[in-house]
Amino acid sequence: MAGKLTLQNDYQLRGYSLSARRPVAVLDLSYEHPSGLYVNESTIGLLEHDGDPALLGVVGNVGYARRMGPEVSIDGGVTRSEYYQRYGVRESAGYTEVYLGFIAHRIASHLYYSPDYFYSGVSTLYGEVEGAVEPVPKLHLSTHVGLLSYVAMPAGYSRPSNQYDWRVGLSREFGVFDLHAAVSGGGPGDDYYGGGRHGKTAFVVGGGWTF
Repeated sequence: MAGKLTLQNDYQLRGYSLSARRPVAVLDLSYEHPSGLYVNESTIGLLEHDGDPALLGVVGNVGYARRMGPEVSIDGGVTRSEYYQRYGVRESAGYTEVYLGFIAHRIASHLYYSPDYFYSGVSTLYGEVEGAVEPVPKLHLSTHVGLLSYVAMPAGYSRPSNQYDWRVGLSREFGVFDLHAAVSGGGPGDDYYGGGRHGKTAFVVGGGWTF
């Protein structure tokens, strides 16, 4: 089992700021079994405009990973995300995704399918590729690119255009603590559900404590 508490100035999801550029605290808990089974849970809190704390969302997933070689593995599972605020507006919504991934030589690629992406009847595919290197001990450089495609919409709704997102991050370990920074963005334009925009580049900084 492992846990991590992270404080940072924003909470980004696939190129959008769900916290409306407000600081958040994220508590991650994880369990990995020698068989390959793993379970993760994240609770995200934020500060309201009046300074009071509030629950932004809860994300949990269960999966299975299998090593195919010294540096090659596959994994798959299901995740459920519930958000109680988005873009600074109180609105409860969530989605379920099943995923399959392939990890080799510090590069991970995953494909996610959701039958209810934030709303019933909205099905999506999301693909991502992530990489990480350690140029010097305890210093990590990471990259991410993703593409969200709308597969089907409820009757009477037009299908939105594909949405892409990207991120470049840097982190430094100090024992059980770390500092991290990332630049991210995406496009094109408005979020289909309103309130969020891909057009703005985001800069996220924060620190974490692993226990």
